[in-house]
Amino acid sequence: METEIHFDGQEYLENKNSSLHDCKKLRLQLWMERLCGALEKDVNEEEILINFSGTAPDFEDLSLSCQQHNKKNTGTQFFCQHVHVMDPSDKIHQLKELMTEIQKGPFDELKTDRVQKNFEKSMNDEFEIAIIATMSSGKSTLINAFLGQELIPSKNEACTAKITRIYNREGQESFSAETYDADEQPIQSIREISPADLVSFNENHQIQTIHLKGAIPNISSKGMNLVMIDTPGPNNSRDMEHRNATFRIIQNEDQPIVMYVLNGSQLGISDDNRLLADVSEAMKVSGKQSKDRFIFVLNQADKYDVEAGESLQVAIDNAKKYLEGHGIEQPNIYPISAQLAKLLRMQKAGQPLTGKQRRDAYDYERFIEQPEMQMHRYPALTPSVQTAVQNRIEHATDEQEEAIVYSGVPVIEEVINEYLEKYAVTSKIKNGVESFRKVIEQEKMLMKIEDELEENEAKREELAQEIKQVNALLEKGDHGRALIQDIQSLSDDTAKEYLLKTRKTFGKKLLEVSEPLRQENQVKQREANLMIKHFQKEVEMLCSSMLIDLEKGIDKGLRHQANVYAKEYQKSIENLLSASIELNIATSLTESVLTVNLPDADSLIAMYTEEREVYVGTVTRRNTSKKWYKPWTWGESSTYEKDVYETHDFVDMDNVIKEYINPVDDYMENLLKTAEVQAQEQTDMFKKMFLGQLELLEKAIRKNLDRVQLLTTDQEMVMEEVERRKANKEWLHGIIKKLDVLLTN
Repeated sequence: METEIHFDGQEYLENKNSSLHDCKKLRLQLWMERLCGALEKDVNEEEILINFSGTAPDFEDLSLSCQQHNKKNTGTQFFCQHVHVMDPSDKIHQLKELMTEIQKGPFDELKTDRVQKNFEKSMNDEFEIAIIATMSSGKSTLINAFLGQELIPSKNEACTAKITRIYNREGQESFSAETYDADEQPIQSIREISPADLVSFNENHQIQTIHLKGAIPNISSKGMNLVMIDTPGPNNSRDMEHRNATFRIIQNEDQPIVMYVLNGSQLGISDDNRLLADVSEAMKVSGKQSKDRFIFVLNQADKYDVEAGESLQVAIDNAKKYLEGHGIEQPNIYPISAQLAKLLRMQKAGQPLTGKQRRDAYDYERFIEQPEMQMHRYPALTPSVQTAVQNRIEHATDEQEEAIVYSGVPVIEEVINEYLEKYAVTSKIKNGVESFRKVIEQEKMLMKIEDELEENEAKREELAQEIKQVNALLEKGDHGRALIQDIQSLSDDTAKEYLLKTRKTFGKKLLEVSEPLRQENQVKQREANLMIKHFQKEVEMLCSSMLIDLEKGIDKGLRHQANVYAKEYQKSIENLLSASIELNIATSLTESVLTVNLPDADSLIAMYTEEREVYVGTVTRRNTSKKWYKPWTWGESSTYEKDVYETHDFVDMDNVIKEYINPVDDYMENLLKTAEVQAQEQTDMFKKMFLGQLELLEKAIRKNLDRVQLLTTDQEMVMEEVERRKANKEWLHGIIKKLDVLLTN
């Protein structure tokens, strides 16, 4: 999670002249691609050897980056050497043991409910993978392939109507289910779930969320429980909040993995545009880490007939161009046949298959006989993933198990395993350590004061006078009065700036999605129907995207204002007590009943449709007036050309656009008004919370000052306290050393 570069006895990143000085607070994955170029410029050597101490996946990234740089032949050649470190899963185990030791230790400050809750939160053993897609992508089939059984309905549209969270419970033979309403209140619980139960859940309008619990094989949890989140397709969602949930997952930087499933046989046909636009923006936020957390799965890649000359590589290249056309650079694309993997795993588990499924399962022979159909050959894999996939092939007990690997699904499973080791586990270790590091630092400061009291009698007297002055100051309250007035006058101006910014962005994007409708005023009715229905889906997803942007903007604005005052207060008491203020600001517009009500397409088109005759060409007719007995007609042609007109219904698109844009504008205006009200409510709530926090902090200051003051008056107590503190100090140093080992080895 943190990186140091030592060169010639100096810390390279700390040097202000370093080309990577701006990266010193960023994790390595965010600037790995800049490393070689920067070192070449700053070090100016023909060869550079990098001794890397860190995890194996990070070292593989470094090695690959160096290899790519060396191929450019720019002058400096890089060599890498790996200094192995402790396995992350072992670190988590040791960290939990350390927490137990701390709870038995002498410091009450490290045993508070807050410290324990923060630790438990940071060490939460859930690792989430959100799976998103538009309709007909095969998302449900892929999830069933992961599960090794046909649990999630894949034919009925109802299967995408709810948000389903699938929790890994290793060793549990069947899946249980719990359902919840919009307020997260439980509705129903079933010990052993069936696909029919899930269809029933999705048809129940009261149910908003489904929790499934059972064993998810083939994906290692590394000490954490995997949670797959099956989201409704945004173009098929029956509930606006479900659609919003999909966009919220995409834009959430803390979401570990987002798996986007594409239908390989229908690229460019489905409604991916709006969704991919948000994915593109999210991938540009945090460099390599953001790119790595998005996995693009090209499903139904086995539909291509390589024997007939169709190329799977061309299909993958087309998918890459398709994504790059949406602003997604260098996407990680994994071709798969989810159906084959699902059927073969069901068959090997002895589960019943239909006649058609049995016939489809026989298709595995094509994957064995034709190397071009072996999906694991196509994506660029890291050495660790390549090794894991190759091990699966070598340990396959029969051709069916080998074909499962060739389906490409196990490749994705190994990519997930690698991501879990690379980011999720190390992040948890870092958060676990930080959960009580601040408290330890605070306690060390108090010990320093007490050590000084022991050494210097004059210092004790001086401190006693200072304590009196501070207590008098606290009683008088002058130090916080001005700050309290500032807090009470806290406004939501910063949040309002985000409201205006969102409104401008929305207007621009609305103009973009409506542009195809504006290109021609008079459009045939059939074409108008298709254009309007596509526009309607684009607008619905645009509204969801903008709503999430608005939530994030308001939250960022309030958090910025809150931190200004928090820092001012901390500054005012930094000489008395090192205090931290944990802000808990979260704004959400999801409780709002606002929704965009677009007019009915059919009735609107009918309203602005008129009949017109359209020239469609000419037809050759026989000249019936030419007769042999009419000499004056002998010079005429025996045929003539006649213009042909047809009657067509045309739609006035200018009026249709106005009818559509007006309710969308009204929706955004209402949403902004609601957001403004909620921003003010958040501001008021924060004021109340912060003022209450000030009072609690002042009580803590008085308590600690009273404690230190006792040391200035009771010499015997001072000596007892000194001996006790010596033992505690040794214990504390031991804990700090163990924490450092966890972070650095």
